[in-house]
Amino acid sequence: MSFNYDPSNSTDKDLVRFKLDDVVESDLSIPDETIDAELTRTGSVTATILSCGQALYLKLLKKAKELDLGSQKRIYGNRARELKDLLDEWTQNGVPGISEPAPLAMAGGTLEEPDITVYQDLLGNL
Repeated sequence: MSFNYDPSNSTDKDLVRFKLDDVVESDLSIPDETIDAELTRTGSVTATILSCGQALYLKLLKKAKELDLGSQKRIYGNRARELKDLLDEWTQNGVPGISEPAPLAMAGGTLEEPDITVYQDLLGNL
């Protein structure tokens, strides 16, 4: 899997990475191939940001759950919570700086909790 990011945001893929703050390869990142596939599948930068954002959110939750160290668990848990809040806002109101609206299938909704007890266990005990 590959990772490329150009800070000039000259491509839709770069814009997706920028909006999700997925710009450092050593962090948990979404592979280029996944972003490209989502851009093709959805035909929408906004829908790709939301779907890749949900994938990144789930990766962060999983990483936080796997860690036993309190400070690292807190870092990944906080990043997951912040990303979920952003994705919920963007799902309802659109992504700032992107002229296309939230896709109809996502408009007015919020991210589904993958498992609310896991989420509460991770973030409630930080």
